[in-house]
Amino acid sequence: MNNKAFEGKGKMLLCTSGSSEIIVGGQLYRMSRGVLCFVPPVNNVVELSRDGCYSQAVIMADTKVFYGVIHPLADILVKWRMRHGACCMLSEDNIALFLERKEDIERKRTLLEQTAGEEKRMILRHIITLLVQETVLEFIHLAMQNDAVPPEKVDRMDDITFRFIYSLHQHYKTERRVEYYATEANLSPSHFTRIIKSRMGRTPSAMIAMITVAEAKTLLDSTSKSIKEIAAELNFPEQYTFRKFFKLHVGVPPKEYRKRMASRGDAEGVKKGTVSGCAVKGC
Repeated sequence: MNNKAFEGKGKMLLCTSGSSEIIVGGQLYRMSRGVLCFVPPVNNVVELSRDGCYSQAVIMADTKVFYGVIHPLADILVKWRMRHGACCMLSEDNIALFLERKEDIERKRTLLEQTAGEEKRMILRHIITLLVQETVLEFIHLAMQNDAVPPEKVDRMDDITFRFIYSLHQHYKTERRVEYYATEANLSPSHFTRIIKSRMGRTPSAMIAMITVAEAKTLLDSTSKSIKEIAAELNFPEQYTFRKFFKLHVGVPPKEYRKRMASRGDAEGVKKGTVSGCAVKGC
């Protein structure tokens, strides 16, 4: 799950097939078809696992849009656990309604990107805001009438594991020492490592490296930041340390990785252009 795309936004996340496990507000939820989760902007969604059939549909709202509709209903929604995130089960008809609303909102957002002229764009932005707010309200209303999906009860070792994963997503840029997370769990590093490995199949240090490398690759692939800037963003003391870390876990230095990804992108672009050109010529 691309948590970066979710940051600072309110979310309605619907499982459309398969199953997964997610943490919302420190609570574990098991997702299956029809489970809809409401996630306030202050909470992140941390995905623990998913099966090969898993798919989801997400409607996102900026903080101002989300809270614009939530604030007047605060007293009601706090009682309904909206403050920490809440999940419910939708019927097939309501799944179809959610997907229809999502498609409508996405069409308007695409039209906004293609529209010139500030006055026209302002009207479209207002339409999108109203559509999103109406959808949030409608599905909160449906959720309050439907069966709630409570968070899962977990044993102590699972609780330690889930809290570690949640904390890791919050702190991996500044804390890459196993000792930090073991201290949070009030355990020795060795005992903590045994628990995490037994539940996740890999050590805490391997998981720390995995999420750090994934973020480094994202920054190298999708931004024009220099290697030095990326090293600083990931809180490495210097560029050399970041280069050594990246090469150890990826096999090539970050500069070489970026070059390869750029070459691959160019090759795919040429391939697409050739196919398109062939079609136009009637080949």
